[in-house]
Amino acid sequence: MSTVSPDEPRSRLLDKHSGEQQAIRGTSLWKDAWRRLLRNRMSVAGGIIIIFVGVVALLTPYIAPYGFDTIHLADGNLPPCARYWLGTDHLGRDLLTRIMWGGRISLSVGLLATFVSIVIGVTYGAVAGFIGGKVDNIMMRIVDILYGLPFMFLVILLMVIFHNVPADKKLFLLFIGLGCVQWLTMSRITRGQTLSIKNQEYIMAARTSGVGTARMLLRHIIPNLLGPVIVYATLTVPSIMLEEAFLSFLGLGIQAPMASWGSLAADGRESLDVYPWQIIFPGLALAITLFSLNFLGDGLRDALDPQMKDKK
Repeated sequence: MSTVSPDEPRSRLLDKHSGEQQAIRGTSLWKDAWRRLLRNRMSVAGGIIIIFVGVVALLTPYIAPYGFDTIHLADGNLPPCARYWLGTDHLGRDLLTRIMWGGRISLSVGLLATFVSIVIGVTYGAVAGFIGGKVDNIMMRIVDILYGLPFMFLVILLMVIFHNVPADKKLFLLFIGLGCVQWLTMSRITRGQTLSIKNQEYIMAARTSGVGTARMLLRHIIPNLLGPVIVYATLTVPSIMLEEAFLSFLGLGIQAPMASWGSLAADGRESLDVYPWQIIFPGLALAITLFSLNFLGDGLRDALDPQMKDKK
């Protein structure tokens, strides 16, 4: 007849407790978000395309078939062929090379202008939401007033006024101008999130321990806003890229010899009926990148939503 050890129930409880601890450790917000993101096939596909486009943009100086502004007048307006995979423009410049370099400009404008909007919007919204009261009311009324201004026309006016400045300085103005247009929505999102977390227990504990306002914002408030900020950033980049393409299409954005996808499409517009590949390929590059960024942003929004539950 077998005997039962008196320590066996205790060992079972320890095993059960350790299993519960492992389950708790395995269900963090970021792990759940990553798992949900991987289940979204469109977001994964969009992320892969964005990584590919980013790697190509970084390696363009080393892998581009020709120089950025290398001219072959005898090969002008050639259709796609073995030597020029995507054809050439009216000056005989390789269109594939121009698109690769244009991707560097378009992505740079999108990323840097988004960074500007995040810095301004997160700082402004976090300060307004954390301080509250009359300061919050005044700051948000200023945002409401700015929302009523035609910011796109102001950016166009800025580009027209500084039309004769060097290309590198004009590109810097484009970063600042487009970034200053997009920070308003970010400030509202940040303020709303700050209002929801500033009365949490860990914030009250930090206040009790004498943490100052600046340190509170930098160490406790802003780090807990990363989820919404990341999501909005992925949705802001394609918006800014589209605005830059619109300005370049009007001739107010990137100027020759530099090129972006928008300026390449504007150049191809003039010969659309005769040489359609000069606008089709830059347009496809821009459209695929914008769709991928939007799919990735939608996936991140769903993955980082704390109200989302895993569907079994």
